[in-house]
Amino acid sequence: MSIQELYLLVVGLVVVLLAILLIPVYRNRHHSSAPGLLIVIVGGIAYSVGLGLTESVTTPQQWTYAANLALLGAKLSIVGYALLVADYTNVLKTTRKTLLVAAVYPVTVQLALWTNSVHHLAWDPYETLNPAVMTGPHEAARILIWGHATIGYSLIVIALVLALREAVRSSGRRRLQSVALFATAFPPSFLYLLSDLDLTTLNLAPIGGLAQAFALIWVLFYANFLNVVPAARYRAVERMSDPFVTIDTGGRVIDSNPAARELAAVGPDWEQMPIVEFFHHSPRRATRLTAVDTVSFETEIDGERHFDVTSSPVYAPDRTIEAHQIVLREITARVHRENALQESRERYRSLFENSPIVLWELDLSAAINRARSIAEETADLITYFENHPDEYERVFELVDVLEVNQNALDAYNASSKEELVERFPDLQTAESLETNRQLIVQLLDGSHRFRDETTYRTLDGELRHELIEVTVPQSVSADYSRILVASIDMTESKLYERRLEAHNRTLERLAGIISHDLQTPLSTAEKTTTLLRMELDDVDSDVLQTVDDLEQIHHRLREFTEYLPRFARESTNVEHTTDCDLEAVAKAAWGVVDTYSLELVVDSTCSIDADPSRLQQVFENLFQNVVDHGIEAVADTQRRSCGGNETDDALSLPPNGNDFAGEYCSAATTVRIGPTPDGFFVADDGPGISPTALDEIFDYGMGAGDGSGFGLAIVRTIVEAHGWTITAIESELGGARFEIRTTYADT
Repeated sequence: MSIQELYLLVVGLVVVLLAILLIPVYRNRHHSSAPGLLIVIVGGIAYSVGLGLTESVTTPQQWTYAANLALLGAKLSIVGYALLVADYTNVLKTTRKTLLVAAVYPVTVQLALWTNSVHHLAWDPYETLNPAVMTGPHEAARILIWGHATIGYSLIVIALVLALREAVRSSGRRRLQSVALFATAFPPSFLYLLSDLDLTTLNLAPIGGLAQAFALIWVLFYANFLNVVPAARYRAVERMSDPFVTIDTGGRVIDSNPAARELAAVGPDWEQMPIVEFFHHSPRRATRLTAVDTVSFETEIDGERHFDVTSSPVYAPDRTIEAHQIVLREITARVHRENALQESRERYRSLFENSPIVLWELDLSAAINRARSIAEETADLITYFENHPDEYERVFELVDVLEVNQNALDAYNASSKEELVERFPDLQTAESLETNRQLIVQLLDGSHRFRDETTYRTLDGELRHELIEVTVPQSVSADYSRILVASIDMTESKLYERRLEAHNRTLERLAGIISHDLQTPLSTAEKTTTLLRMELDDVDSDVLQTVDDLEQIHHRLREFTEYLPRFARESTNVEHTTDCDLEAVAKAAWGVVDTYSLELVVDSTCSIDADPSRLQQVFENLFQNVVDHGIEAVADTQRRSCGGNETDDALSLPPNGNDFAGEYCSAATTVRIGPTPDGFFVADDGPGISPTALDEIFDYGMGAGDGSGFGLAIVRTIVEAHGWTITAIESELGGARFEIRTTYADT
């Protein structure tokens, strides 16, 4: 076989191989890299056919036509390869616009070739050509051909650099594809260059075409270029923070990104590794990654990690599945939040079910919306509901009971939650319906809390009292779809309160009766004593003293009968309290008592939860006590020491309270009040209280001097009616200090 025959045989083999490769490429023509491959293969066929014809023709003109066809194929292959690599490396996408721009290069070459008879800048003139002795088109080429050849080789070099860079930067199947792309152009281009530069006596172009054909076979079938790893998306996949793997139908990993390899903690030999070995953290689930929604991995560094699984099949041209692309999106933080939320819900449900008080979950959204529409048409919703009870009944029917706790069954005598929910309207009374109307109105006004005392009926008809507190969580404040109602049974408290009220009324009546019944004998005794004094003329002083003592006893009994009803009233429990300002109440009491020249000093003020009138009475009595024992008693002592008459005006003295003291005793000049850590105090700078009297100073009738002995007893009664305590100690000013303790600290 001659060299020419071998030459033509190789060329024919290249044409056949390339023509066969057209079939799979055409089937995958929608792949982004398919246009470039088609152009490369068509160009290779045209180039090989042109080369074969240059060896077969005999006339210069025929040789020129064959050479033009070969150069057309060469330029198409160059352009196709450049587009293929640019698309694969994501440098330039293959679009109609880029195809039109790329067509400029082969078109301008053909224009130069087919107009050569005019300018002779492409080929030598026909008369100088001798096809019989020429080894290739390069022997007849002139400046335009060599110029375009320079451009072509430059494009090839750029494309080879891009393919080589991609091979270095990638791994696995991607690296294999990049190497295959490099091999598709480098060997044939090198052989073409040797022939074009006459560096060999043989025409190596057919061998270069054969090398290109086998390189394309490698790219398409071994590297699986068009079917498994979409080239245009690879760069994005490589940079994904989510793990990405591709597995074939046999469950072996054929591609992965760095995030997946880091998660799997695999070495460089991961390719073709079974998925169960690749993700060895979770072998049971890893075998079913294409059929699960979530998967968990136990890693050494981060512990358990959770992922959402997205599996996408890769179809062959015949619509059979060739592989699966799997993306793992980490949801560890979400899973932790969901677990924490679930634990919180379970704790809430446990607290809800096991709470010692009755708890309801109600959906008021429909009821609120209905009430809101009515409120837009009326000025007073409460009055409207009272005048249209049927309308309110329709609103109430829209209340949906979502849940009740276990304690509610005992409270309402229900056999099951279902029965309690179903018979919810049977629990209502006229008072509870009014409470519900008030609740609806307050919620419409924007309130998120509601508290009221009301009544209800158990399922067996018993009327009971309860305290309800409604809370609207912030999360449902817009639609009131899940509000919480807490209910505390107050029936026993109400019964006790009523018994206490009855007892107090009985006590007051008894005190009134005693006071009234003592009036007649006391009046008789007082008249008898007066007549006795009138009938006694010159009698012994001891007898007169006895009469004086008897009159003093009658006076004390008279005061007792007057104070007894008041004692009864003040000893009853305080029912209604309000926030009282310490300074304001004290100054109001100061204005009622005749305090002479005393000065009131308020250290600071505070708020006290008390009955305002009774609290003021406490201050009035304490201030009066200072006047009685810190001013008037001191003045009496001064008169007796100076030999004065007891009937003299004891307080006709200079305004300075200290004038009562002088060298005899110390009169009060200042009363000081202020808060303490657990209440408040009242102190003076008077003569003080004897240590022996501190324990009995608050007893009834234990007043010193001419006092009735009831003022401080009433103070103690009012204090204890509030649930407070009072103690008397020596003041830092030297006088008496009364400390009222309104709260109790842990001891």
